[in-house]
Amino acid sequence: WPHPNFVGDFLPGKREISGSGFQAQWQTSRFATNLGEQFADAQKVDWDNLPAFSVAVSTPADQYQLTDRATKYAILLITLTFMAFFVFETLTGQRLHPMQYLLVGLSLVMFYLLLLALSEHIGFTPAWIAASLVGALMNSVYLQAVLKGWRNSVLFTLALLALDGVMWGLLRSEDSSLLLGTGVLLLALGGVMFLTRHLDWYSLSCQQRKSLPPVKDDELRLWK
Repeated sequence: WPHPNFVGDFLPGKREISGSGFQAQWQTSRFATNLGEQFADAQKVDWDNLPAFSVAVSTPADQYQLTDRATKYAILLITLTFMAFFVFETLTGQRLHPMQYLLVGLSLVMFYLLLLALSEHIGFTPAWIAASLVGALMNSVYLQAVLKGWRNSVLFTLALLALDGVMWGLLRSEDSSLLLGTGVLLLALGGVMFLTRHLDWYSLSCQQRKSLPPVKDDELRLWK
């Protein structure tokens, strides 16, 4: 069986896993198991708590399990996308309405629904590619109008496709998904820090306060 799941108190000291099956070898000592003292009185042996190990055969994830795992990365995908929008607003001074954030976020949510619907018919990987392309096409056309030009729209679309590729790699990585996910977050944070390293955040807040219309004294009263 090429997909073993080693469970119990001890992991195998040596193991070889291939497409045709696996081989495992366990080795322990009486100091680790303490079986001598536990069997000193045969009538008081706690059989349920004896140290043990075994192998459970597991089935590879199907399209439903993969889609369920993909939805757990949805927050990461949406957060990174909104972070990119925020950095774009900050660096260019172009304001984006919360409704525009919402519509782009909904398109990212629809990606997972389309992924599940297509994976039932064409498999998970082709469904992922198709859903990514459909989402990229929708967002590229919409962002062309929002960001006032194709250049910024294409850049954001390529970034979304790159994020979809990273998410697919995280799903397919069984042993290094946490490491890869942490690396993605570190790269995203490092990119934001690098792009905004010369930005004066206090000046931005002052500009926003100056842009607000002055409030009349009468408007500050709770009653007239």
